[in-house]
Amino acid sequence: MARVAGRPKILRLVLVNVALLAVALVILELAFGSWVRPNRINRLNLVRDRTMRYDASALYPAPNSVTYTRDAFGFRGSYDSPGEIDILTIGGSATDQRFITDGATWQDVIAREFAAEGKRVSVVNAGVDGQSTYGHIKDFEWWFPNVPGLKAKYVLFYIGANDVFKDTGSDYDDLVRDKRTTWKTHVRESSAIYHVVRTLKSTYEARRVYGLAHHYEDFSAWEWTTNPLIPDHDALAARRVRDFRARLVTIAERTKGLGATPVFVTQPFCVYRVRADGTPEGRATLEPYDGAEINGVDLYYLMQAFGRATMEVCGEAGGVCIDAANEMVWQADDFYDAVHNTPQGAERFGRYLHERLRDRF
Repeated sequence: MARVAGRPKILRLVLVNVALLAVALVILELAFGSWVRPNRINRLNLVRDRTMRYDASALYPAPNSVTYTRDAFGFRGSYDSPGEIDILTIGGSATDQRFITDGATWQDVIAREFAAEGKRVSVVNAGVDGQSTYGHIKDFEWWFPNVPGLKAKYVLFYIGANDVFKDTGSDYDDLVRDKRTTWKTHVRESSAIYHVVRTLKSTYEARRVYGLAHHYEDFSAWEWTTNPLIPDHDALAARRVRDFRARLVTIAERTKGLGATPVFVTQPFCVYRVRADGTPEGRATLEPYDGAEINGVDLYYLMQAFGRATMEVCGEAGGVCIDAANEMVWQADDFYDAVHNTPQGAERFGRYLHERLRDRF
């Protein structure tokens, strides 16, 4: 009988504790959530206010101990305030540089080179691993309006590699996970607890999942060819280039709306190179592209089409046009895979961009 009589007391104790926990959660949500004043930045798939550490020894030789820091706004780099940024850089993983340590990204190199000239120029990294121009447009809709007082003199786009294969935005571009106005959307937008859980999940994915896209390539083992497989690269790329051009126009307009000048920089792959006599050669390995099979030489010509569109739109928009894919003499040890820079590559690229931008400051 004593046991039976004790059960209501235990039940009451459990109910009281559950009620107290519920009250505590409500207080936490009201204090730290966005139920009263919705903050859409909580709907973005961004790493914010985190410092992560990686071992990049599987990607390139020392120094390969990486510290990767994103501030409360999702930015990487040093600046006094969001309203006093000189250069805001936007792009995919080659801009984000997940496996280049703080202080050694090409943005850091640009700022360092200006500092050596006695000029204080802040270069802020807003790259998002995997993002294409689909996502860059959403940056202006869902990310940047939620950074108080954000202004920049220049917005630099390092683009092309993530767009050449895309017809639509990927999961990396879909900054807003659920576009429908549902109770789930409202919870995702407003809940502090949900935001904490998702941040922890994103941190885990950054360590365990995103790293899968970055890998070491032994370029010396590649078989190279000078023979393309596609007879008409402009025709093959026409639809994608047309849509890409339209997105670039939108990006240029959004940049000017921010009060900034657009800077467009073309992006290379390391699966092709140009010989001294001007002949392009590429990796012989085949991969699918719009129902066809292409090799590295074909990709070179496809990227040339995307690069021309980039430079044309840049000129029409009155931007700063930098054809890095063709102007820089890229070296194999500038990359640890087909698109991502080693610290040496980031150093060389940063110095190159500084030279191209130095007269602007």
